[in-house]
Amino acid sequence: MPELQPFHKPEEITTSGFHPDNPAAPPYDMDLLVKQCPSLSSFILSPDGRNTIDFALPEAVYQLNRAMLMAYFGIKHWDIPQDYLIPGVPMRAEYIYRMADFLQQNGIEKNVRAVDIGTGANLIYPIIGNKALGWKFLASDVDPRSVEIASAIAKFNGMQKSVLVIQQSHSSRYFQNILKHGQEYTLSLCNPPFHASAAEAKEEALRKQQNLDYKNKQLNFGGTASELWVNGGERSFIERMIEESIAFAHQIRFFSSLVSKKENLSPLIQKLKSAKIARSWIINMDHGQKKSRILIWTFQNGEKSQV
Repeated sequence: MPELQPFHKPEEITTSGFHPDNPAAPPYDMDLLVKQCPSLSSFILSPDGRNTIDFALPEAVYQLNRAMLMAYFGIKHWDIPQDYLIPGVPMRAEYIYRMADFLQQNGIEKNVRAVDIGTGANLIYPIIGNKALGWKFLASDVDPRSVEIASAIAKFNGMQKSVLVIQQSHSSRYFQNILKHGQEYTLSLCNPPFHASAAEAKEEALRKQQNLDYKNKQLNFGGTASELWVNGGERSFIERMIEESIAFAHQIRFFSSLVSKKENLSPLIQKLKSAKIARSWIINMDHGQKKSRILIWTFQNGEKSQV
């Protein structure tokens, strides 16, 4: 158990626009992307003279993000089944680059070892973190098929020595069962399921499609049940993560999670208070219509990492 610490409200870090080092930030260089991934060419549209894709088509979204991984992160082989979540590479890269800035501000630039909770079949955070910044990863998922696919992606792209993918055997555990005694990591990452039920996930997808006047009513980003929703939704998921992090206070320097819904921040901050953390931070990310945030907490004091 960590020592009792006085609670201080999270320090807020505000960012605007895409990170300057993020190679996947829009506008997209479609000529480069098609050159790296020729299969994208079938989905290119030029309604006003500028090349784009129909973002309502899942296959088009899949090929665009696949092309970004190839063009910007040196990936040679990346394929996931149609029913699995298609990661938006630009926003996923934002999480990695903003956390890299945060670590640098805390005196950590080298030998970063990260834990990715819920890596999915796509393995997106380990790909970006390893290929762009040289981070090493322990990645986990509750879905055995996701673990199999993600492990194959790591192997086929020469990352097997830097990225270890393992199955989490318990659906409501995060660090337990995957971290061994004595192992130490710089940070943990997590993109939690947003929704509290399958019905809620479907309703939100339809709302977005109506707002964007999509004629295709499919989920354009795909996703299995474990990737899209969890009992209690995002808030309960992160609250349980905070509770479990107490037992791993000396094995992970910085715990972090994306928080999609702003209204979840206040109860999550209260949960951090009850967990007796040492410090916490909120990185606010503003990308126009898309606003999100990263919640970070630590039980450790001092500026120098123990990792």
